[in-house]
Formats: sequence, structure tokens, C-alpha cells
Amino acid sequence: MAGKNKKVEPLDVFTCDLNGIANIEASAGTGKTWAICGLYVRLIAEMDLPVDQILVVTFTNAATAELRSRIRDRMVEVQHCLDTGRCLSPDPFAAGFLSRMDRLGIRAKAGENLKNALLSFEESAIFTIHSFCQRTLGELPFSAVQPFNVEVEADDSEIIRETAADYWRCMTQHYTADEINALIQNKINPSWIAGEIRRLLNRPLAKLVMPETNPAENPASRRAVWIKRFILKTAPRVIRKVKQDRHVISYNDMLYNLHDVLTSGQFPWLAGVLRKRFPVALIDEFQDTDPLQFEIFRAIYFDDGTLFMVGDPKQAIYSFRNADLNTYLAARHQAQRQWTMIHNQRSEEKLIFAINAVFGANKNVFGDGEKIPYRDVRRGTKPLKELQGDPEPREPFSVWLFKTGSKAEPLKAEDARSLALAATAKEMARLIDGGMRGTIQIGDENLQPRDIAVLVRTKAQGRQVKEALADYGIGSVDLTERSVFATVEAEEMKTVLRAIAEPSRAGLLRAALSTMLLGFGSRELADLNADEAEFNRIVERVNEYRQAWLGSGFGAMWRRLIAQERVIERLLPLKNGERKITNLMHLMELATGAEEMHRGIEALLRWLSEKRSAGEEEDVAQLRLESDENLVQIVTKHKAKGLEWPIVFCPFVWSDRNRSSKDDICTYHEGDTLVLDYAADDEKKRKQEGEAGE
Repeated sequence: MAGKNKKVEPLDVFTCDLNGIANIEASAGTGKTWAICGLYVRLIAEMDLPVDQILVVTFTNAATAELRSRIRDRMVEVQHCLDTGRCLSPDPFAAGFLSRMDRLGIRAKAGENLKNALLSFEESAIFTIHSFCQRTLGELPFSAVQPFNVEVEADDSEIIRETAADYWRCMTQHYTADEINALIQNKINPSWIAGEIRRLLNRPLAKLVMPETNPAENPASRRAVWIKRFILKTAPRVIRKVKQDRHVISYNDMLYNLHDVLTSGQFPWLAGVLRKRFPVALIDEFQDTDPLQFEIFRAIYFDDGTLFMVGDPKQAIYSFRNADLNTYLAARHQAQRQWTMIHNQRSEEKLIFAINAVFGANKNVFGDGEKIPYRDVRRGTKPLKELQGDPEPREPFSVWLFKTGSKAEPLKAEDARSLALAATAKEMARLIDGGMRGTIQIGDENLQPRDIAVLVRTKAQGRQVKEALADYGIGSVDLTERSVFATVEAEEMKTVLRAIAEPSRAGLLRAALSTMLLGFGSRELADLNADEAEFNRIVERVNEYRQAWLGSGFGAMWRRLIAQERVIERLLPLKNGERKITNLMHLMELATGAEEMHRGIEALLRWLSEKRSAGEEEDVAQLRLESDENLVQIVTKHKAKGLEWPIVFCPFVWSDRNRSSKDDICTYHEGDTLVLDYAADDEKKRKQEGEAGE
């Protein structure tokens, strides 16, 4: 909750104070980006700030590109309004801005400032958090003790794996086989070491609670505890030294290094230099920040600067990416002012009323209602394209209840899932059919499949929805797979590449031939077993691919294989064939790019295997849409964040979320401090479960 003396007031983007530390809470659909664009234009017009002195930070490349585009469009719109007195759109901002400029008597100055800002917009400081850190460190190489020739490595998993392997070799080189087995039984192995290095690098400000040795335990257990303590104490420092020696830096290292030079006390002037360089900062999606990121902005702005922290704690869903809700709450508490946005511009009035009723019924619906209250929102003024012409109209917010018979016995989860899927597909088919007939419209256009989305929680649910829709002849795109490396196509590519690496191994070759990529069925494989000459011809062809790989590189070889083996023609007629082809080409692109760092056949195969087993979500590896076809979209709540569709189905909201964790490490907070507890008792585990439930 905000400080006791601070009142939470509705944000008036035209009149709010442009100085100091402010928190803006914007519920979904209330115009968070609209407000950021408005504040940006006011800072140019009223504060005479050039675009390269207004820092805007968000968390992904896609969000940065969208924000840059939206800000520029707003500037163009306002400039046109100032020049002509006419507004290009029904959006109320330009007219409201023009009215304020007239009241302040600075209309001419505002027009000149905006004209100059548009001419120099290529110099605007709109960055991801990592780009901001990278640029800042790059501009201060001498004073911040950063070498010039540092290579940015988006994926440092190979260095982490090597460091973990070095730890393992050094610690076990004099151990007996029994002693090594005892470590493995205590879950200490190279994979565990790599995982803990990654955890510690991701959360460098966390307080560590170390495991303690127990004299009553056997020597193997005590040795395991000692090794754990040694790794936890030394690994972060060791891997940073390895990277420094190799002149390599990852995105997380950028954050750590900038935080270090800002807070170490060695460069007390640096925060002032950055504050002079960027007098004002606007941080988007602030609920997704982590302690390290917040400490960077606190060091720069909290003493004597202007900082707008824009976010919504109710949308804090990225804890798996190290976002820390407690950090947001602490920052909000320290803000000088707190505003909220109360007008929803996306949804019709009946839907807003229903949402207010559902979430307003329980003040603790988002955990502690004092810290994260639900505030009613109202319908905004933005015109909407509403659903029209439905012969069986539904309420904007509809809840379906399944009847279980006269005994009212609870449904089994499997039966409930089948009913939910069938009901969703049937209703969707009815709507799409009405759109095709021209009777159901969104605004003045016929309803299309692309107007519909299905929200799910897991990849398995996404696959189930896709299959259910296919049974009704409804085309859909499943975007729930977080990484292209998690697809069947990635596994089949690995199988084919393994055979190319060793074409003389018959077992590997038969496995490759049986993939969808090469298309041999069981009968063809049986015939091949009886035809040694044909088998040898295939071995020779595969060996030619191997020589092409060695001579011309992976990309040239893979394109040749796709053409000669007619892979595209084979995949396209299959169910979801276009998706399979898109995944395959995406994988080829990623593997070709990785070849520069992982030279040689075995190195690239090892890279692909590690990517498949890592389960990491990287922007470059996220699934792509296979085409611009008119398809229903199936998305997880994480990928759906910030997007909107006219019609949304949520068939699994009844499903209990499984919060059980197999992790032996307890994560919780002591005040505002994040704790990684490697020796948690039952009380600490309950504390972790309590925080997870909020």
C-alpha cells in the first residue's frame, strides 16, 4: 500500500505534476500506453526536454518497438492539431492537450518543441532495460572500468555449463567412485551446479541462507553440504571472472555491472551524470521489475530526479522471469505521489460492470487487499466495435455451469475438461458460421476466426483446445509452445542431424528415415532392410550431406537437404503442416546463427540438445505465426498480456492450479529482501507457499 500520508488519486494526464517520484497504477485496458505517450508529449512541450533526454524503459524488444511507434504517432497527431486546429482521430488527447497549451499560453512554443522533437526522433531514448544498461556502460568505459572490446552474448548457458563442469572436475578428481555416487545421490552433479549458478546470477541481491553441516550425519552427507556451501559462495564471482577474461557479457551481467558501478561507492558522481543525461524516466510494466533493476533506478532518481513507475500489481505474472512483486510494492511505498487510472477503453460497459462485481466481492482476491486492492473501473470514451447480429445473443460476461445430474455429484476432472472443450468448440463454430453467413458482425465487418482467442494456462491445454477445434473444422494457431526448441520438429531435426553426423551407424540412419521429415513408413523401412544396395545408396547420400555440412556450413547443407528430400512437399499436406514447416525454418535460422559460436558438427549437436533440455524462454526462440491466415488464436495468459480480441474463451478457469514445487530451495521475503533458503524448515516452506498464493 502507498505510504499512509499519500492519497491515491485518479490520474489526469493533462494536469498531473511532471516532477518527482510517481507511481501510476493502470488496470488492464485503462490506457497505460496512452498515459505514457501523453506524459512524453507534455514533457517535450512544457519542460522543453529534447527526445534524447527523456528515458523510456520497458522489458522486451517487441514492447519497445510498439512504444516507440505509439509515442511518435501521438506526437504527429498533436503536431497536426496544433498546426491546423483539427484533430486526426476521435481520441480525446489531442483536443485536451491543445486546450491546456492555450490555457498556459504556450501553444506556439509547444508546436516548435514538438516539431524539433519529430525531426530528431531517431535519437529518442526508448530502450529495453538491458539496452539502457548496455548503452550506459558503453558510453562510460574508462570511468566505469568497462573494457571496450566486450562481446554481448545473449545466451551464456554454454559458459555456465563449462564452469559447472570445471567445478565438478576440480571437486571430484580425487574422490572414489563411491564418494562420487554419494554426491549424485545428494543431488549434486554438473547439472545441479549449472542450475544454481543460473539461479544466483538471476537473483544477485538475494540473501542466501546456507545449509549447515550436522556432526551426526554420515561423512557423505556432510561432504555434500560442504560442497553446496562452497559453490554457493564462490560460483557467481568465478563465472563473472571467466566472462571478464573472455570479454563476454550477458544481458544479466549488464544489469549487475551497472548496479555495481552505481552503488559500490567508487563512482559517487555517476548517478548525477546519468540524471543530467536523462532528467526524466518513464518505466513501463513496472510490476515486472526485479530488485536489481529497481535499485538501478532508485540510485539514479530517488535523491533528486523525476521518475514515473507505471504498472499494475494485479498483472504481476512473470515471477518465473525473476519479476518480484515485493519490489514493486516497496517502490510504490517510496513514491511521492500515487495515481490510478479508472477508465477502461477496451471493454463494453456490461463486461466492466460484471468484472467489478466479481473481483469487488472479495477484497483479498489478489492476496492482501491492503497491498493490492481491486479498484472499480468505468467505461471510457473510446468508440468500440461491438458484436452485432447474433441470433442467440450472449451476455458480454458469460459463465457456463455444467449440470451433473440429479445427484449433483462433482464431475471428474477429465469429464469436465471434455465438456468444456466440446462446449467451447460448438459455440465457436456457431459464431464463425454466423460470420461466414454475414449475420454476425464485429462493428460493420463480418466476424472472422481471427477475432477469437482461447486463453489457456499450459501447453497441454493448448494442444487439447486445438484438437477440439479441429474436430469441428475450425482452423487455429497454437501459440502456447514457449520455445521452438520444445517442438516435435526440433526433436526430429536432432535425430536427422545425428544420422548425418555418423552416416555409417545403421540404427541412427533408420531412426532419421522414420521421421516425418524424411517420411519412411514401416513397410518402406522393412523393404530397405532387404535391399542392401538401396540402403548403401542412402548411406552415400547422407554422407554427401555430411561433407556439405563440413565444407559449406550447416545452413547450406540443411537447405539442400530440404530441397532434395522434398521435405516441404511432404509436410505441407499433414495436419498442422504449415506450423511444422514454420518451426523447421525457424530452427534452421537459429542453428545457422549458432554455428558461429558452436563450430563443428558435434558442437552444434550439443547446442541443439542443450536448447531442447534447458526449457528456457528466449525472444528469438518463441514460436512464430505460420502465416497471416484467418485463424483462431490459442494463447497462454503470459503471451496474451497486453493483447485484445473481440471474443475470448477461457475453458479451463475452473481448473485448480498446481502450486507444488519439486525445488528444494525455498524462496520468500524478509521485509523487502528476497531470500533464497537452502536450509528451510517447515515454517519457511509455509511462508513460501503463502507468498505464492498471493
